[in-house]
Amino acid sequence: MTKYYCKDCGKEIYYGSIRCKSCSRKYQYKIRPESNPQYGKKGKLSTRWDGGWKHYCLDCGKKIDFDAKRCKKHARIYQYKHHPESHPFKGKHHDKDTLIKISKSSKKMWNIEGNRTRIIKAQRKGMQIYPNKPEKIIKKLLNKLSKDYKYVGNGSFIIEGFNPDFMNINGKKKLIEIFGSYWHKRPEVIERDRRRIRAYKKYGYDSLIIWEHELKNTNRLTHKLERFI
Repeated sequence: MTKYYCKDCGKEIYYGSIRCKSCSRKYQYKIRPESNPQYGKKGKLSTRWDGGWKHYCLDCGKKIDFDAKRCKKHARIYQYKHHPESHPFKGKHHDKDTLIKISKSSKKMWNIEGNRTRIIKAQRKGMQIYPNKPEKIIKKLLNKLSKDYKYVGNGSFIIEGFNPDFMNINGKKKLIEIFGSYWHKRPEVIERDRRRIRAYKKYGYDSLIIWEHELKNTNRLTHKLERFI
């Protein structure tokens, strides 16, 4: 039995045709462009369907269906934010036994080093932390003195649950912390800061503590940083 093939692409076709349907349509639009349904309209003429309109989530940019504005995740977040009464847990509370179980489970997970680091990083990422005013001052001074220090106070570097503000990225194990006079002079925070320094030292890191009141004297602070870095 004789076989027939498309003149342009070589695809097998039925008897009586010169081209397949796809190539015939392309040939037709090339010879008679006015027969193209997109002829005369704005945009690029195309004989091939490209998947239709492309729509993206307003919050995360993920590709979504044409009849939606947000993906399922962010649509739910938007709904609960603007219509909190629609939240299935609104008005409900855990009983005391459930709260105790949740507390014990959370403490158990927190005591595991890997989980503790993961939880803190997730919290810091959700908080969208950026350098505050004292940290911006230190960052500016460090950029003048050395390019080897990076801001890591957003949770990108954690040791035993402690997150320093600046870290040396050129091989030296040195960290810089900025302490506010109001918060870090509390007795419970002082003890926590001692554990913080011990944790850094345990992994071989030298740490420099800069108090907020030291920022008033830029010259003295610059000399302090020079001696450390």
